[in-house]
Amino acid sequence: MVTDFYLGAQIAVDSLRSQGVNIELNVFDTRSNSTKIKTILSENNLNKNDVVIGPLYSEEAELVANRLNVPVVFPFYSTKQSKFTASKLIKTSPEKKVFRDELVTYIKDNFTTGNLILVGDGEYESNISNAAIKQSLQSHDSITVVHVLKPSKGYIAKNRFLEILKPNQNNWVVLTSDNTILVAGAINSLISLPDNTNVQLFTYNKGDAFDKIANLKLAKVNLTYVSDEYVSEASISTQQFNNQYSRKNNALPSFSATKGFDITYDVLIRLASGDDLKDTFKEGASFRIESKFDYTDKSGGVTENKGLFIVKYNNDLSLTRLK
Repeated sequence: MVTDFYLGAQIAVDSLRSQGVNIELNVFDTRSNSTKIKTILSENNLNKNDVVIGPLYSEEAELVANRLNVPVVFPFYSTKQSKFTASKLIKTSPEKKVFRDELVTYIKDNFTTGNLILVGDGEYESNISNAAIKQSLQSHDSITVVHVLKPSKGYIAKNRFLEILKPNQNNWVVLTSDNTILVAGAINSLISLPDNTNVQLFTYNKGDAFDKIANLKLAKVNLTYVSDEYVSEASISTQQFNNQYSRKNNALPSFSATKGFDITYDVLIRLASGDDLKDTFKEGASFRIESKFDYTDKSGGVTENKGLFIVKYNNDLSLTRLK
């Protein structure tokens, strides 16, 4: 991951230099060692930089940010990032709680008439999500009823869906669990409905449980999900990046390499405007190869990226970005 991120960052630097941007780049190998990081900090004046990208581990990023007066960009998601306190830190990966909020906002903005069903696993976390989503949705003018389904004896029988689903209307089903058995069972029930009963399945947590299900099934239920990445292979910028990366590294870019390009390019092009980095966040969201950067700069706190996509499976297994 670290090497690929660096290779992607190199392409970003090369691209900007070819556009006439003067970039002085210094690279330090921390060896994932706090002692080595302290040595780097003591032997180099990193405050003379406009920005520091990394370190790539959460504990190290917090350490560096507490020692510097320049922005420190944390490039990967960590479960520990919600506990960051250093005001110089910039989190590039959205918090998981933001995913749920993004889906609820999308449903409120786009649901008109029909049927809304929340499907959970009956466990504490799923129950909390169901309650929060239901309360938020029912506060909207156009939504009066939100059904909630939970397992009985470990699964939800197909007839329980049929008791609620309405023919010839929109039926939006929201999965609030990543339980493998529940997800698989729910999808199997929803792909074999009567022809006049249409369903669109939503989730804000498309994790391993969905990766184990054939894309054909996901397409049949019109799976619509929240993601922090979306790439259009047909876009010119994607093709240019893939070609540049392939020529230089004799391979197509990995997820980490693309992330390295997106983050580095976005940060440096903002600085190239001549403005303070955090001031550029007020100008709205930016879109790169597969990332969206929409930062919220909390006064005296950590800066967070809330840039997310709403993505839908099509019948031909392609993906469409809805938002």
